[in-house]
Amino acid sequence: IAKRIVLTGIPKYDRPHLSVAKTGKIDSGSSLAEYTIVVTNDGNVVLDTISIEDTFPQGTEFLSASLRPNDVTSDRARWDNILSLPIGGDLTIDLVLNVTDYGGHLVNVVKATAQHGDDNRTLSASNFTVLDPNWLTCCPSEIFASKTAAVDPVLQNVVTYRLTVQNLADSPVVARIDDDIPDGLKLLGYSAMPSEYDESSGRISWVVTDLAPGELKVIDYLVEARYDGRYVNVARIDPYTLDGEELSQVTVSSVVVIGPFEGAQVPPGWVPPDWDLEYYNHACYSEMNCEEIS
Repeated sequence: IAKRIVLTGIPKYDRPHLSVAKTGKIDSGSSLAEYTIVVTNDGNVVLDTISIEDTFPQGTEFLSASLRPNDVTSDRARWDNILSLPIGGDLTIDLVLNVTDYGGHLVNVVKATAQHGDDNRTLSASNFTVLDPNWLTCCPSEIFASKTAAVDPVLQNVVTYRLTVQNLADSPVVARIDDDIPDGLKLLGYSAMPSEYDESSGRISWVVTDLAPGELKVIDYLVEARYDGRYVNVARIDPYTLDGEELSQVTVSSVVVIGPFEGAQVPPGWVPPDWDLEYYNHACYSEMNCEEIS
């Protein structure tokens, strides 16, 4: 006797249907935008071969996701061939983006598709969310800051980081900049002499003593990677006015993927294998019954 498990629940629609919802918020005190994508099978049939594509807002870059994407580019992430979504079931993906440019509202679009039936008919759904740039508490009105990373087109293990700090206040400010270089990166050079550099911890610091109103300070520095991989880098700016007022700390970050490159070393310790697994959901959801059919 052949047996299979069919997951059933209470459908919202009496026909095949797919819904996608998205919410977002700005992480207080940082440059991170956090999103939650929820794809729901609210129709009356089991869905399979689910694909999700998220288009990033302009001025953002991918940092992480709770479900590993099949493909990530500079402007989108894509999850393909998620095998099954039962009636009443949903799939949640948490997504974190780094905001590098505060030029306007952050408009994020998500699209989902799924197939059903023996003839693989396709359903689709889409949604979007808009974050007001005034929510970006990482960058108070007195200070603007950003951080970018670029891999050298020839030397694939060399990265140029750029820190930008601008005084938007009506009076001069001073600031201390602390930048934590990730483990596995070696400092090669810089455009401005650091006030401190601790090679053991990777912390590099600069002191800016004369940032005039409207003035833009740009610091470039060069690093070399010993290992392949993805590096997340965080910098903090502590600004003060000359009359002693402490302004809000600014935190900015950047992400860069390096390699594979010739001569890469093996990181110390255990390294998780790159199995490139696909997501398959086989659990019974709440408000659902698992019916055994023979």
